Amino acid sequence: MAILASAPIHWVKIAEPDTKYTPSWQVQVELTQDQVDKINSAGKLLSKKHKDIKIFKPEDSENYMWRLMRPVVKPDGTDNNPVKVVDRKNVAYTEDQLRQIGNGTLANIMYSATEYERNGGGVVYRLVGLQIVKLIKYEGAESFKVLADEDTPSEETGESFSAASSDDDY
Repeated sequence: MAILASAPIHWVKIAEPDTKYTPSWQVQVELTQDQVDKINSAGKLLSKKHKDIKIFKPEDSENYMWRLMRPVVKPDGTDNNPVKVVDRKNVAYTEDQLRQIGNGTLANIMYSATEYERNGGGVVYRLVGLQIVKLIKYEGAESFKVLADEDTPSEETGESFSAASSDDDY
C-alpha cells in the first residue's frame, strides 16, 4: 500500500458508486508534476510493463488530475468492500458525512499498486481509503433566490425572469 499525503481531492463518489461505466467508488486526485513522476517511477519498479498513469490537466490549473477507483465487484465476481473513509482521529465517516466531502478537500489517500499480465500487462492502481485532513463541505448545487412576487425583476439583470420558449436550443 502507498499513501499520498494531504492531496486535494475532487468529484468524490464514495457514498454511492459511480455507475456510468464499470460501477466503482472513485475520486479525482490533484497532483503536482513531481507527484506524478514519483508514482510513475514506483510503478516502473513494480513492473517493467508499467505504463504512465492516466492523468489530465485542467485548463485553469498548473496541476494534474488522476482518477483513482475501486470497483464494486472484483474480477472474480465477488463484492468489493467500500472505500474506508476516516477523519483525522481515524473515526469512520457516516454515510451523511461522506456526502459532505466537497471539491478541494485535503486527504491522505491510501492506494494499492498491483502488477497484472492480461492485455499486455502493466500496473493497476486502486483506491483503498481516505483520511480526511481538511474538509471542504459540499453545499449542494446553487439555487435561485426566493422572490417577493412575479413582477420582481432579477437583481443581476434588472429584467423579469421568464420560462424558455420551445424555440430555444438547449
